Amino acid sequence: MVSWANSRTDGVFLEWSTSLWKVLDGLFPLSATMTPIPENQLLPPRYKVVFNSSNPPVRSNSGPANSFPCKLKQNKRITATGHWQDVRHVILESQSPTLSYEPGDIAVLYPSNPPEEVETFLDILRWAEIADQPLSVTHALTGGLPAGYSH
Repeated sequence: MVSWANSRTDGVFLEWSTSLWKVLDGLFPLSATMTPIPENQLLPPRYKVVFNSSNPPVRSNSGPANSFPCKLKQNKRITATGHWQDVRHVILESQSPTLSYEPGDIAVLYPSNPPEEVETFLDILRWAEIADQPLSVTHALTGGLPAGYSH
């Protein structure tokens, strides 16, 4: 069991965050008709997430059709560190006899995590009982933003 008791909010971040808000307030002051939102006030959510009991639980470790598992053997950057583009030489190992490619082809990767690490993560967050339940996500701000606020 992993304990999060040693985790802490870094004091450096809190100091930086306070300074950031002061700078932003100086650069982009609120209009006279607006007041800052208190830090202890929760904003209305943009999205509503609920369990979708109309669909059965889903558990899949596979990617889309026509995909196959590979193991990453090498992921080496071949452009200079300061270059704007990050081009890599990737070596994948696969047991699939249908794997064929030519220079310039593009690979779409669907990463996976070791099941034991996923279970540990779910146990730490106490989500193991609900992890496979489908969710519905909908936009929650149907009435728009409160008066005086904009996107």
